[in-house]
Formats: sequence, structure tokens, C-alpha cells
Amino acid sequence: MLTMTVAEIRDLARFAGLMIDDTLEPSDDELETLITVGLCPAEGIRNDGEPSDPESVSHYKHMAYYTDYPDEGGIGLGDEIAA
Repeated sequence: MLTMTVAEIRDLARFAGLMIDDTLEPSDDELETLITVGLCPAEGIRNDGEPSDPESVSHYKHMAYYTDYPDEGGIGLGDEIAA
């Protein structure tokens, strides 16, 4: 696992060649928010907003989530993979 601040993630995105609009910069407090990136659990990530299947999940190699709020879920990174 890797934990970084939003500011560090912004710097990494710039290093990777992504264009960052500085006029849309988060507040100083938000820049210090911690994000953790790690392997996606084998059971996948629950898909919110799937009214036809509340138990729907997606699988990814990696996921990211707010370090201080892991129970609020996260986001899959990269392409979805088979379960």
C-alpha cells in the first residue's frame, strides 16, 4: 500500500505529464487529505447506484480510498478486470 496527500498526488500527476489547472486548486486542508492506494480486495468494490442489483461489485487490480474513511468505499484504478 501507498499513502499520499492530495498535494503529492497532484505533483505525481504533473510528473506524469498531466496538465493541472491551478485555478481549480483544492483548499490547503484538502491538499493534506490522505489517500491510500492498494490492491483491490478479492471481493471487489461495491457499485453504488445499481438499483437493479444492490450487491453488484466490480474488480480492479488496484483501488484508492480516503485513508481516514476506508468504510466509505473507494474507487477502482485502471480497467475493470474479471472476478
